[in-house]
Amino acid sequence: MWGRGPGGFLLPSLLLAGLFFTEAAGQECVWLRTGNEWHSGRKVYIIIPIKTSVASWNLQLNFSSPLTQLEAWKGDVNELSPLDGTTWEIVNKCYNGKLYGCQCLEVGVVMRYLRYADPTLDLAFNSVYLPPCSAEPDCSSISDDCPYANDPESQILCDLYMQLQQIAADNTSTTSQSQSSQCPYLDNPTSAFFLCNLWCQIQLYSGSVCQNFNLLTCPYENDANSQVLCSLWEELENTKYQTPDTNTNSPVISTISFSACPYHGMENNEEACNLWCELQKTKK
Repeated sequence: MWGRGPGGFLLPSLLLAGLFFTEAAGQECVWLRTGNEWHSGRKVYIIIPIKTSVASWNLQLNFSSPLTQLEAWKGDVNELSPLDGTTWEIVNKCYNGKLYGCQCLEVGVVMRYLRYADPTLDLAFNSVYLPPCSAEPDCSSISDDCPYANDPESQILCDLYMQLQQIAADNTSTTSQSQSSQCPYLDNPTSAFFLCNLWCQIQLYSGSVCQNFNLLTCPYENDANSQVLCSLWEELENTKYQTPDTNTNSPVISTISFSACPYHGMENNEEACNLWCELQKTKK
């Protein structure tokens, strides 16, 4: 059975024979938050507060009894030797390997196993064993300065945002731009523009130019109340990349009252309200 500590943490209790981990250097601990559970599986969120920046990451998961399948969304999953379902790894994607000492790595996984097997696990981050955290890490402060904290894809957006801020501060770039790449978020149903805009800016620092996406700059950056204007403009641009609703048989025509705009009274209120009204039309 899974032993439970404070806050419902699923305590890892197995160290496989012959497998030795050093104590955590840099990253200190791991917290496992349980999601849905059923007789032959469970969803778990692996949360690791990052204390030391790394260029890439991998997680090794060692289970007390075999899994029939392991699924993850933020990394590539591989079963490791002895290929008996007890040892797995999750390796970062090509675009999310860089982690900074100011964020949490959160990886959602689905574990499937034989009915009522309920395996325990040990976890290593970059080959370093991580003991369980004494309490769930407070990752909320990480997104305090992130302008995408309320977006449906806030976790990925804030990760990309922090990467971009760090790269720009380090001023690490290449002068050649001969490579081309395609944004992996183009099909995202809610936040394709925001995700690709950040991801493609990051690629520019390594000399890569995005295909099938126009890297746009807010035209209101130098205007009064630019933060409000650019936020509305970016959200409106994002609607161009959202999946259209195929369930409606005919377009719905609605009237947006200009007087309902919440930006009356601020400087550049007319431009802000025009953007706001256009945005409301996309939500009808």
